[in-house]
Amino acid sequence: MLLNNLAKVRDECLSIWAQTLKAVPKSTLVIKDRLSADSYTRNRIINTLTAKGVDASRVEFIEIVPNWADHMRLYNRVDIALDTLPLNSSTTGFDALVMGTPLVALRGNWMGARMTSAMVKALGYEQWVAETPADYVRILSELAADKAALKAYKACAASAPMGPNWGALTG
Repeated sequence: MLLNNLAKVRDECLSIWAQTLKAVPKSTLVIKDRLSADSYTRNRIINTLTAKGVDASRVEFIEIVPNWADHMRLYNRVDIALDTLPLNSSTTGFDALVMGTPLVALRGNWMGARMTSAMVKALGYEQWVAETPADYVRILSELAADKAALKAYKACAASAPMGPNWGALTG
């Protein structure tokens, strides 16, 4: 799921997401952004993904929700959040993690491409940080297949919303 700024989503990002969707065949990509209402943006994303072998029916767009609480509740619909590349998320990344949704990051080579990997690592989930696109797809595939780990993370997030290292960061 992506609840982020679609202006950040470039061909490189869509290529990696297509690989992930093919590696996790029963998955659906849910994209929420105000730009989802723009037909050019929707077509760009759908056309790129279908050209890479992803069926358009596996992509759902959500344009806007009435308020912040509804935005946050959308995380209850998904198992894993995808990060944008090369410019990573920050606020939406924290939203995902606070709501108990694992966030997989691909560590880039500049500050804007390391935001999510730094956040995820600091919170104690370095296993969700990929160094290569192939690692990114592998981590997402393994995480999607491990329903027990996803359930455990949701439970952990409910009791310690900012991860196992949060106490060390705040205490």
